[in-house]
Amino acid sequence: MSVSFAQKFFLCISITGFGGLLVFLGIALHLAYAKMDVMLDHLKTARLLWSGLLSRTAELGEGY
Repeated sequence: MSVSFAQKFFLCISITGFGGLLVFLGIALHLAYAKMDVMLDHLKTARLLWSGLLSRTAELGEGY
């Protein structure tokens, strides 16, 4: 059973896409780990985020 050019082309595009996705995920996780303190400093002033977080933890009974 032979593989057509279209199937080979689609396979190459798919492998490239998944490879790019893995590279992007690796870079994003590395930046998140390396710059965690900077991101958390920016999130300190986000009132909407903290109010939502506090209400969710209060519902779960964990409190702050």
